[in-house]
Amino acid sequence: MVNYYEELNLDKNASASELMKELVRLEVIWHKNEIKRPELAAEKLVMISQAKKVFASDAAKIKYDNELFAAPEDPDAARRAQFKKWYEDAQAYFDSAQYDLAKTALENAMQNISDEDPAFYNLAASIYYSNDDTSMAMTCINKAIVMQPDEARYYLFKGVILEKMYSEALRYRGDKADDYLLQERETLRRAAELAVKANNSEICGCAIGYLAYSLYFYRPTEPEQAEAFAKEAVKIGDVWGNGQKVIDDAEKKRDDARRREEERRLEEERRKRAALEWEEKRKQQEREAQAANLRRKSNTALMSLLMILSLAGMVLTLVLGLTTLGYVSGLPRLSYQALAALAALCLFTLNFSNNSPYGPNGGFVSFANGLFGLYNCIILPTIRYTKLGYSQASTVEAWKLVGILIVVFVVSSFLGAAFGGRMD
Repeated sequence: MVNYYEELNLDKNASASELMKELVRLEVIWHKNEIKRPELAAEKLVMISQAKKVFASDAAKIKYDNELFAAPEDPDAARRAQFKKWYEDAQAYFDSAQYDLAKTALENAMQNISDEDPAFYNLAASIYYSNDDTSMAMTCINKAIVMQPDEARYYLFKGVILEKMYSEALRYRGDKADDYLLQERETLRRAAELAVKANNSEICGCAIGYLAYSLYFYRPTEPEQAEAFAKEAVKIGDVWGNGQKVIDDAEKKRDDARRREEERRLEEERRKRAALEWEEKRKQQEREAQAANLRRKSNTALMSLLMILSLAGMVLTLVLGLTTLGYVSGLPRLSYQALAALAALCLFTLNFSNNSPYGPNGGFVSFANGLFGLYNCIILPTIRYTKLGYSQASTVEAWKLVGILIVVFVVSSFLGAAFGGRMD
């Protein structure tokens, strides 16, 4: 379209009638110039004639102006419209946690992308990350960083992606795990630095908190530094809560360590007390054993003495019985009752000392019991018979005495054995 305003030096703000006057004036001028400049004059006159038709009325002028000054047609308008539509759909699906649909919409948007937008690539990285495609997520976030290298939140999200790549590498490609971990920590430090420069406390707190979490839980070598970062993140404002997780776990470990130390100390004290009690018990047992040994020796000596005395008494009873019968002289003569009592006492003592826990428990005691009892059952009735005279009545009395002596001697022997056996 010919721009008559420029070609004929016309005022575009003039009305149609004013433009017609100017065209008439120009027509006169170019008719005069036909002799000097015939070709240019002919061209101008043709243009003036066409302009008169264009500016014949105000309506015609308005129509011409609209066509002349209309915005040029954008050949990429349709592509931009499609990109905007799919971009908005991808954002909506992502916000509603429909990550598979968000990925489909995102891929459609990428087919129609025209202008480079870091925010779009950040969204793309988030969508791929949510679909476990860490490789594409890393590619997209790197594009966003290249386009806007001072944006802290892009570095923060890159650190998050690297943390996931580290976890995946531990499961599948362990040789790259350390590289991802080092990249993650450096990226988070960069995010924190940029956030400080931008005075963005929220991003700074999240970056430092995430760094503290990584230093503390993933191959920790500096837990004290990690805890210091965690406290700083909580102080700044770690909305993700990673710093608080580090602080809570560190405090729990300290509590567990204190509890284990207290348990170890109590166990050590218990062992020491048990050792002291055992040692005291051992010494007490030794003292008791020594005392029991002394008692045993003393009781054994006592029982031995009693047995000797009982045997001596038995011999004495035998001798006194013979003296009373007149076979031995020089010793006092006793009645059969005294001799019987002395014999019974000797039998009791002999059986008591023999059957006690400290006695010799010799088998000769039964023989001594029988022999001594038989002797006294003979000699004592004989003494009684002799005292009463040799008559039928004295014989009866002697046999009565034999029965009584048997009972007395048996009872004495039994009682001595019984009391000796119960002696402690």
